[in-house]
Amino acid sequence: MTTAPAMPAPASAPRPATPPSAPSGGGVGTATIDPFKIVNKYKFWLAGAVAVGAVLGVAAHIVLLRVAPTYRPVVLFEVNMTPLSPGTVTSIVPKDDYQRLMQTEVQKMKGENILRAVVEDPRFEKEAPAYAEEFREAGGINTRKALRQLQKDVAARVIPETRLISLTVGYKVAGDATGILKLIREKYELDTRNDVRRKSAGQIQTLTKQVSEADAELAALQRQREGLIGSGQVDSLDDRAGTNRELLGLISKELVDVDNKLKAAGEAMVIYDEQLKNPAGITYSDTVRAQVENEPELQEIKRTISNLTSRLDSIKLRGMSENHREYKEVVALIEGYTNSETTTRERLLRTRFDGEVDNMRTTIRQFTAQRDDLNRRREEIRTQLVDLTRIQSQISDIDKKLGEKSISRRSFDDSLRNVTALSEMDAAQRVVVLQQERIPDQAAFPDIKMMLPLGVLVVLSLVGGVIVLREILDQRVKGPADIAMIPRTRVLGFIPDAIEDPSGTGAVETAMRDRNKGVIAEAFRVIRGTLTKRLSQTGHRTVVVMAGMPGSGATSVATNLAIASGAAGQRVLVIDANLRRPALQRVFGLAETPGLVDVLTGTVRLDQAVQRTSDGTLSVMAVGSRDKRNLEILATSAMNDLLAEARAKFDLVIIDVAPAIVSGDGMALAGKCDASILVVKAMSEKRGLVARIRNDLLDTRAEFLGVIVNSVKSSAGGYLKGNIKASSEYQAA
Repeated sequence: MTTAPAMPAPASAPRPATPPSAPSGGGVGTATIDPFKIVNKYKFWLAGAVAVGAVLGVAAHIVLLRVAPTYRPVVLFEVNMTPLSPGTVTSIVPKDDYQRLMQTEVQKMKGENILRAVVEDPRFEKEAPAYAEEFREAGGINTRKALRQLQKDVAARVIPETRLISLTVGYKVAGDATGILKLIREKYELDTRNDVRRKSAGQIQTLTKQVSEADAELAALQRQREGLIGSGQVDSLDDRAGTNRELLGLISKELVDVDNKLKAAGEAMVIYDEQLKNPAGITYSDTVRAQVENEPELQEIKRTISNLTSRLDSIKLRGMSENHREYKEVVALIEGYTNSETTTRERLLRTRFDGEVDNMRTTIRQFTAQRDDLNRRREEIRTQLVDLTRIQSQISDIDKKLGEKSISRRSFDDSLRNVTALSEMDAAQRVVVLQQERIPDQAAFPDIKMMLPLGVLVVLSLVGGVIVLREILDQRVKGPADIAMIPRTRVLGFIPDAIEDPSGTGAVETAMRDRNKGVIAEAFRVIRGTLTKRLSQTGHRTVVVMAGMPGSGATSVATNLAIASGAAGQRVLVIDANLRRPALQRVFGLAETPGLVDVLTGTVRLDQAVQRTSDGTLSVMAVGSRDKRNLEILATSAMNDLLAEARAKFDLVIIDVAPAIVSGDGMALAGKCDASILVVKAMSEKRGLVARIRNDLLDTRAEFLGVIVNSVKSSAGGYLKGNIKASSEYQAA
């Protein structure tokens, strides 16, 4: 047993504030879902869902095909809005109007007028006997019910980016659906021919009247414009207005410059006035002082003082005392010229300052006069511009009206020519049947191409919803990502599960020493780097390592961090403050006494209680005598003294305490130490418990450094399994 060498250490730094990047909330954060992690974790579930969904989709297709098939014959129409005869206009209807016209035709095809004519047609029962039979009553076909059902079964739509309209009827009997569709086509074609003939005559008359009225308005506006041009000398006005606008721009620019200079001079004058009113006197600038120092009058006095000083030095060299008459005369002369120098300097400074004030006042008056003159000239030019632009504004208004009226006139004329051309075109050319109805040889519904992916999508969505719900409701800490979801909680690092370390199994408490090339040892090295950086920034030396629940591995974290820090050249002391279940003496094979409680009760000194481990890189203080393990002893002032002495002798002091869920010892020590670390075990603690312990640690004196997640399994998802394998292979190579 040896004593660690004493070395003074800096006092513990005050606990820093919570990092700015940490959220301000205090509760448990809402679970976030990593899709890659979820897919990797539940890949077999998802694969099974895809297989089951595919089977269900095929089964649903077979059942629906036997029980409730739907056949949909199709009629394709092409809508032509241009005449087909040679020599006529080739582009009559704009694109937007064209689309509106096609939508209008769609509504007509499936409108009530067409469908009512179908169900009232005597051929309805012959063309669709099974369909009509569903609406047969004592007095014949119930046309009202048949019409309502037909409105549901008929569908029409514009095929995108084409001039085609698709019209279909869906029914379980292919022949009946085709017969109904034939009747609808015939009724629509008849209605279209009648509609074209009926509307053309009235439209031509209205458009002809609009063209004539537009011609009269254009002639009146043109006469008004010619009158203004003849009396207003527009060309001359344009030149004068342009010159005045250019001059106005120059004056405005010059006025802005003068305003800026006047503002700067005013601000300088305010400073001068404040100096003049200052009871303590004027504070002269370095520039003024430098100029005054170069004044001949002041330079002459300085030279005289310099000569007298040299004379005084000569008198001293001749051995004359201060009481000698000549010595006193020279001293008196120096004092007189020194006072004269001070008086002259103050006079010259004030004179030069007053001169600057007068110059500034003169400058302000000049700038003010210049600004007033520029404002006057600007207003004169603005008045001239108003007069010059009046006629131009009137002519511009007329030109605008002429342009608008010309556009309207052309629009009326184009519409008149379009309507005339359409009225002359054969109505059968307006809507052309490209594809007539024919009995379909296969059902439109169900479709295996739809049912198969639909079944997969439904089952996959259900399974995915269950997976997501399970992940959200599961509050257990499975890995570092779950800790990162808790507000104001930093992840200090994580330790993989010992059984997944390819370097072999053994005592986890000394993995850093026994398997220093394993994945667990490498994880502790990473945490040591982060911990060392933070402690060096704050000057902290005493760190409490606390578990959330029993079995979380706080002792393993404390011992491995201590071994890692000792191997890095630090003087490390690890203290066993777990009075209920001490373990350090067992881990390192040391004596149980003397230890912590012996030092706290004054039985031994700290040097006598510190033991060296077998490799000599680490100092350990066991818990101490069993009969002195008073649970309240950790909260006494003796613990403060012990920690202060340990800070002075060691670079790092790590304290292993009992779990927070069963003891308040850790919180008591956190109020005495510099920093604290919380250790939680994956798949054991819940986020709510971690958040509560985190809040308690944040309320103590110690800075809460973060959480270390222990025993993280690769099955938790993410890239942990690949990282373990890559690290192991690299170490082996």
